[in-house]
Amino acid sequence: MTTSGINSIGTTMSFNGNTIGEIESYSGGGVAVNILEVLTCDSTDYYADKIAGALNSGNVTFGMIYQPTLNTGNYSKLKTDAEARTSGTLLITFPNGATITGSAIIANLGDPNFGSADEVIKFSCEFARKGKFTHTGV
Repeated sequence: MTTSGINSIGTTMSFNGNTIGEIESYSGGGVAVNILEVLTCDSTDYYADKIAGALNSGNVTFGMIYQPTLNTGNYSKLKTDAEARTSGTLLITFPNGATITGSAIIANLGDPNFGSADEVIKFSCEFARKGKFTHTGV
């Protein structure tokens, strides 16, 4: 079976205008609908009805490849934003130019690490997405 899918190598993540680096893994996001149970005054059987409440764009987790020479100091900028609890613009750019962007807060930032001496240095980070995210070309 053939596919016309896009290779993910080269997908990058930026926060507050700073390109942090290449994404190794991405949990994706989405839209979750908060379902509210309600009981109307004219209900005779006491079964709850359900209505759609607020939308939630959820959290996303990234596995990042640490690239200190490509984007000098941008991990430090991300760490500074995390420590300041900064709300900013999260941007994911795919190799074909498609993007996902919106407002987010850094929920968790891991230190650069590696499993063995011959591995690429990596780090993980998680963002709590705020409000609606825009998908362009996706």
